[in-house]
Amino acid sequence: TAGAHSIEEGDQVRVTSRIGSVVLPVALRDGIRRGSVRIAKGGGHSAWGRFAKGKGANVMELIPLELDPVSGAPVLQGVRVQI
Repeated sequence: TAGAHSIEEGDQVRVTSRIGSVVLPVALRDGIRRGSVRIAKGGGHSAWGRFAKGKGANVMELIPLELDPVSGAPVLQGVRVQI
C-alpha cells in the first residue's frame, strides 16, 4: 500500500473514512497485509497544551458510531479508509 502511493517512513498522510479524517505520521512495518492500514489507538491527543501539541491524532474520528450486534462494543476493525 505504501509503495503504491510513494509513501515513505515518517511522511505525514491524511487518513479518511466516511465519517472523518486525521493526519498521522507513517511508520512502515513488515507483517501488515497489502491494502491494509494499521493505526494504534490511544496515543494521540488534541488537547493538553504544549505537551501534547502535534503528538498524534484522535483515531476515533475515523470510527463510525456502530455497535457490534453480539457484544455491543464499538466496531473498531474493518473500517474502510483512503490515504
